[in-house]
Amino acid sequence: MAAAGFWDHQETAQAAVANLKSLKAVTAPLDELTAAAEDLTVLLEMCQEEPEMEAEVEQEITRLESLCEDLKLKSMLNGPHDNSGAILTIYAQMEVRMPTTGRKCSYVCISSGPARKGTRSLC
Repeated sequence: MAAAGFWDHQETAQAAVANLKSLKAVTAPLDELTAAAEDLTVLLEMCQEEPEMEAEVEQEITRLESLCEDLKLKSMLNGPHDNSGAILTIYAQMEVRMPTTGRKCSYVCISSGPARKGTRSLC
């Protein structure tokens, strides 16, 4: 990014910055997870000498599990549009009579935003 002429082509530069940001979103938590795993190793060694540290070890294991789950999710959501927002509208209607059976039922309608050409409602 500091190279001469990098910003001369705005679209290419913005794409490179977006790609870098996406990669950092995965690698930063991975670095944190690696450091936390090393800390846990030291903590486990300390716990062997001082058993009262067991609760602290359990907390660190729980934190590591949470970091792993976050990293899994971030690695799955690394597509070009995965960092974009989404509009989701849920309509609920209670007790509607089925025309053929006369039974009462409930339903939920989920829509992906205002009806636009090319989009479909899930109703």
